[in-house]
Amino acid sequence: MAYVDQFTSSTYPIFVQQVTVAMTSATIAIAAEATATLNHNNRVLLAKAVAANPTYWGPLFALGVATNLALNSITAATLPTDANVQNSVNSIWNTFAGVL
Repeated sequence: MAYVDQFTSSTYPIFVQQVTVAMTSATIAIAAEATATLNHNNRVLLAKAVAANPTYWGPLFALGVATNLALNSITAATLPTDANVQNSVNSIWNTFAGVL
């Protein structure tokens, strides 16, 4: 998919909302994970930031998810499934938390 298509898809309002809910779900799971989890501190710091201001982080994560899923031309009829979005959010969390 062309980068411009992925960027345009990442700004589709319903998709951003979908990603924002998935991020919030991830914050809850991260808050409950064992402190021995690899890079737990960085993951929790991001979870706190997301929980405090999900509307700021939603568009940022939406771009990551759109790129990760290689989305092209999202419409209401072509939104990815909630499960796909959640899996993508989970898979890019460490990158956004600065854990590379």
